[in-house]
Amino acid sequence: MQRKPFVPRTGRFDDADVIDLIRIANPTKTFFGWLDARVLDKLNELSQEEYLLYCFYCHVAVLDQTHQGLSDYTLQEISAALKMSEKVIIRARERLAARHNLIAYRHKGHRGSAI
Repeated sequence: MQRKPFVPRTGRFDDADVIDLIRIANPTKTFFGWLDARVLDKLNELSQEEYLLYCFYCHVAVLDQTHQGLSDYTLQEISAALKMSEKVIIRARERLAARHNLIAYRHKGHRGSAI
């Protein structure tokens, strides 16, 4: 059975739709990260591994104190965090950079940088 493709759309919400005021994110009071909106258009093209790795990079980029959106996590650290093999991560990272153009990657010693 083939799945129906995901079609991005704009949500239409107002204050009456808020479920819990305490849970509303305030970027000025906390670390705040986001996913590039382009990823919605690519959801049908991304593998689960690519999407998970992309989300990981977006989350850790928030912690980059240079505010350049960089990650210096090693391949081993990413593998442990995502519970994926290093080989799968390398393949997903290569596709995110080359095929999907969602990240930039440069190998830097035993660490890499992305996003």
